[in-house]
Amino acid sequence: MSRKLRVGVIGLGMMGQTHLDVYSQMEDVELVAVADQDESRLFGATQAQGNIQGQAQGQVDLSHVQRFSDGYELIESADVDLVDVCVGTNLHLSMAKAVLLKGRHLMVEKPAARTYAQGLELVALAQASQSFVMLGMCLRYWPAWVHLKKVIDSKKYGNLRSLHCERLTSFPEGDFYHSSEQCGGALLDLHIHDVDFIRHCLGRPKDVFSRGNIGLSGGIDHVHSQYMFAGELKDTVVTAQGGWSMAQGYPFNMSYTANFEQATLAYELGSGETLNLYEHGETHAIPFAQGMGYEHEIKHMVKAILSGESTDIGAIISAVDGLAMVEAEALSIKSGQVQKPQYI
Repeated sequence: MSRKLRVGVIGLGMMGQTHLDVYSQMEDVELVAVADQDESRLFGATQAQGNIQGQAQGQVDLSHVQRFSDGYELIESADVDLVDVCVGTNLHLSMAKAVLLKGRHLMVEKPAARTYAQGLELVALAQASQSFVMLGMCLRYWPAWVHLKKVIDSKKYGNLRSLHCERLTSFPEGDFYHSSEQCGGALLDLHIHDVDFIRHCLGRPKDVFSRGNIGLSGGIDHVHSQYMFAGELKDTVVTAQGGWSMAQGYPFNMSYTANFEQATLAYELGSGETLNLYEHGETHAIPFAQGMGYEHEIKHMVKAILSGESTDIGAIISAVDGLAMVEAEALSIKSGQVQKPQYI
């Protein structure tokens, strides 16, 4: 492999452009190729809009990279070390297969796949491959959320008594989001972030109970769920709410409130970004690293590949578990009953 990691990005929508922004600022990366069916995106005539300020800036010079209208052609023809897949959820598995069969390293944006069954196929592919595989579950790298996991693990403020995560916005633009068959609705495309982080921090919930409703995608576009655990977490109240059914103009907001035996930690990203600790009747603003999770996850991945690290299969499996969790949530909404995620 050359000194610089040669990268190709497939899909130049919001997330693809966000990833391009990160790669363009890294000295140990060479952006070699991009692919998108929309010619105007390939030549910079149109720009996607991100949820978060500073995301999808679209100011990367693509004049010196190879351009492909077909992502599979990039996989087959471009001289790259890593392929970053930022296409529709329904295409994740097929593109991942093509990348790994070609012997390239692989980054797949969230969610891992359209279904849990497809996610299990991706796990098997990652286990069998010599390539490095990473799934873009960005909250695992978002500084304020990294801080939360450290506090939970260390029990710095005692045991976790409750955790509520929330992610709300208005309906996104684009035909892709009007098809739940492609995007999975807000349940799979938006809420999956909080589902993954709960799984990442607390392990596999044994049961879920959810309420939700159908929206413009034709799928579940608003959900409120409770996750039940065994063992030392059996009395911990864990909930999450997510949706993009808010009125147009409602700003994107993501937050968490974690209540411990001795303190409460609250994070919010809306008009600004704050992380506050409430302890002994006082409020303390907690400092945290700058940058979005996308930036930190990509830097982690590039460093791991260049240093010859192997895929963290446990991280892949836990991300795929999130698909089993949201499928149980969908069944709970339909049945009105508590459901057990069908982990394999």
